[in-house]
Amino acid sequence: MSKNLFIVCLLVAAVTSNLFLTPAFPPTAYQNQFYNIKFRVRGLDDPVFTFEGLPKQLKGSANGVISGIPA
Repeated sequence: MSKNLFIVCLLVAAVTSNLFLTPAFPPTAYQNQFYNIKFRVRGLDDPVFTFEGLPKQLKGSANGVISGIPA
């Protein structure tokens, strides 16, 4: 049985309403399966991301990537 292992909360402070986070909702991560997702902000050339509250098996990078193998 697959489990949803985490919920990612992302906050984007936007000066204008022309900014869009994609994907809006991260795909489900499954136990013992490699997970990799890249977030983008439409309307910004080089956004810097920070991630809080991720499980220790997953790492978030400043360029918007979350990856790892949830245990």
